[in-house]
Amino acid sequence: MEIPKRDIIVFLADSNYVEQAKQLFSSIYWKAGWKGDYMLLSHQISDNELKWFRDKGVLIRECIPLFDKTIGKNYSPIVLDKLYLFKTEFKKWNNVVFLDSDIIVRGSLERLTKINGFASVKSFLKLRGEFFVDSDLISDLSISFNLNKRAFCTGIMAFSTNIINDNTFDEIINLFKKYERAFLFGEEGVLNLYFYKKWKEIPNVFGLDFTPIAHLKIKPDDIHAVVLHFIRFEDKKWCKPWNPENPFFTEWTDNLQKFDLVNLGIVQRVKSWDVLKVYYYSLLYDFYIHYNYRSRTDFNVFSVLLSFTDRLIGRIGMIVNKISPNLYNKLKGRGRMKKVANKNE
Repeated sequence: MEIPKRDIIVFLADSNYVEQAKQLFSSIYWKAGWKGDYMLLSHQISDNELKWFRDKGVLIRECIPLFDKTIGKNYSPIVLDKLYLFKTEFKKWNNVVFLDSDIIVRGSLERLTKINGFASVKSFLKLRGEFFVDSDLISDLSISFNLNKRAFCTGIMAFSTNIINDNTFDEIINLFKKYERAFLFGEEGVLNLYFYKKWKEIPNVFGLDFTPIAHLKIKPDDIHAVVLHFIRFEDKKWCKPWNPENPFFTEWTDNLQKFDLVNLGIVQRVKSWDVLKVYYYSLLYDFYIHYNYRSRTDFNVFSVLLSFTDRLIGRIGMIVNKISPNLYNKLKGRGRMKKVANKNE
């Protein structure tokens, strides 16, 4: 009898981001109730530091650097280590979920293991925003790609390993080499090109780019999302949750301090979000982030809508259940989520 493949969650770090990797691992364990394997993509981390993860049961994949200089807007070549995810060695797992180290996890990620194909969270950038606008390669790119289409964020990726074949990794590397001079951020640009018109959208509560709404000065408890992604924004240090000035510093520190208590032999019991809650908050954040974040002003309608929490979602669910129990069960079930998550852009 063939043993079913497990799922795996992967994160990336170098020697400068070991503490960040610990926090992420801890928050996944305590808040997501992850049932599959864990892996750290290690970029030149010492054996002594890797021992902390090995002792916890985390698999280590040591990465040989794929590039030897900074990329685009002074990005470290470490970002290209994400491309290792598309090597055939990952086909031993069923689904792969990848999270950047500047993330806090707050809920179950099980829905991301039901995706067939490649999926990510929609970026607030268009594809054109992944490249230097004055690059001599823009004209060439414009011939093959519609640069006005929305890009996706590589800080959160989920895919079934049936998308990987013997040539996938080499094809991505060759694409990077072809347009190397044009990329602003490195791996994000090349993966957007490789999965052009093929990627599927994950609701943004599974990868909320929090920084563009940070100027609202919203309290951490007011943000309802499964995954908070603290992207770099205008090179401001306070954007990251490990900075004491960040409003999420206490939550980040609490997760880090619980690292030593992690026991992968005991899976934490965590309740998944109801699909109505997922799409209510996803639409709300999409409305604000993608259309209003540049204004830098408090958005009163957004704040009012944000004040309606789970109670509103629960009332909607009760109404739907009363009118059509079958519809309610379908909305709440995994099948519906899988269908929506696999929807093309």
